[in-house]
Order: sequence, then C-alpha cells, then structure tokens
Amino acid sequence: MVSACLAGVNCKYNGGNNRNEKIIRRMASDVVITVCPEVLGGLPVPRIPSEIRQDTVINKAGENVDQAFRLGAEKCLELALKEEPDLIILQSRSPSCGVNQRYDGTFSGRLTDSPGVTAALLKENGFSVVDVEDLLSLEEIMEKPYRIVDILPRQVSAERGDQYSRAERYFLSEDRVTRLHERYLDLLLKLNCYEDIRVSFDFGDHWELNPEPESLKRKMVDRKAPWTLYAVFGSDDMMAVVHSDDTYMTIVNPTDDFPGVFGQLVQAEGLFLWEDGTGPGKASRNRNG
Repeated sequence: MVSACLAGVNCKYNGGNNRNEKIIRRMASDVVITVCPEVLGGLPVPRIPSEIRQDTVINKAGENVDQAFRLGAEKCLELALKEEPDLIILQSRSPSCGVNQRYDGTFSGRLTDSPGVTAALLKENGFSVVDVEDLLSLEEIMEKPYRIVDILPRQVSAERGDQYSRAERYFLSEDRVTRLHERYLDLLLKLNCYEDIRVSFDFGDHWELNPEPESLKRKMVDRKAPWTLYAVFGSDDMMAVVHSDDTYMTIVNPTDDFPGVFGQLVQAEGLFLWEDGTGPGKASRNRNG
C-alpha cells in the first residue's frame, strides 16, 4: 500500500503530487494499492492545508476537519485489513500519512515527533508502516557490499532448485523457523556483549539501543505477525537484516575487520558465513505488498 501522491496522483492539498520515480519503479514489480486518506475522507482537491493541533485536525482557515481525516484513516484501515499488505509506504510529515513526524499545528513549518492520523491508526493495528524517506535510505544501504549468514555453507546451484525448494519449505515451517530465529536472537545477544547494537523493526520509527533480551524475544520469536529486524552494530553503518519468512540473515556494509568475533559467534550457533557480494543484497529482494 502506497500514498497515492507518491505514485504521481494529483491529490495533495495544492492539487499537485509527490511523484517519486524510485517508488514508481518499486511498484512495477509488486501488487500495489494506492490511497489518499484525505480524499477518501471526502476532502476536495485542492483544499486548505491542515495540521494537527492538540489531537484535532484544523485547517489553516481555523476550520475543524478532524472528522474527514478520521474517516479517511478508517477507510485506509478497512482496505488494509481486507488486502493485508506486507508493507505500507507513506508520505513524510503529512497530517495523515506522516510516520515519524508531522507539522506541529502552528502552520509555522515546525515539526513534532508524532505520526499523522492514518499512520498512527495503521501502526496501532499491527501493520508494517514505513516513511518513504526511510525506505529510500534503506534501499541506498542495501546497495552496499554484503555477506550472508545462512543454514547452508554456500549458495545452491540452479540445478538443485526443486530439492532446495522442498527443503526451504520444511525449514520455514513454524516450529523449525522459530528455532532458527532463536539462533539469530542468540547471535545478536552474544554480539551485544562486545559492542552496542541499535535495533528497529520498521527502520525509522523507533530505534532501541541495546534492547532487553526478553523484548527482542517477544518480537523475533513469540510474535506471529510478519516482522523485519534491522540491527546496526556499534558506531559503524554495518547492519544485519532478518525477515520473519527467511532462513538467512544479511550483513550489509561489513567493516574492514569483519567477521572477527562475529564470525566465531556464527560458527558457534551452527550457522555459516558466506557470499562476498555487492548489493542489492538478499535482504532487499522484492516482497509483495
């Protein structure tokens, strides 16, 4: 699901759009639903710009348009519950779609660290929501060199495709993949003994420094909904990425002294470290959404 303005639809308050060619190219390989919560809520194009003031949406003329914004958010949620998108990409700083920030209600250009109406409702209902700027930043990182932590010691040849597919389905069965994610959890916790780790499950909305083991376990092992873990090591840009529906971990932008202790910990968990490569890494593969 994508904010319609990012796809080039003229639905902004000023009658224009936020067309983003990178998002357009990404959409070409996925099944995509475009939405504009404000239009869905019955507001016209163009319209007077609005901001959130004391939890109420007010336009620049001082009119209360909160009901339209809430209705649009509810309609987006209904659509998301019906279609179950893997990822929702929303426009930055909007009173509807802002994921990390929005304007503070004074119409002065000042920002506050709070989401817009639609972004907040979608996140409250468990959907994976990402700010478009964070997504593009993540894709830039994914273009860097990478290494793979896997259950296999090297890449499987194309000739073994059928056998590999059967084995992968087996290892992705609920009990097996849960045990595998426990090993990745143990790997991160052991590495955290040597250096700081910053963790996010949505790349942008919230980063936690050195999270509690039980907190990570609830999100990586106990949680049934789809998730993606991003973990940045130390002060470097080296980052680990794990998807809930994958058997491998991608290490993006490894440091000059990699693997070091990390490699020893991988081996201790009965896993393998392989595939020197240049992006896009495996973790950036296309996903439905």
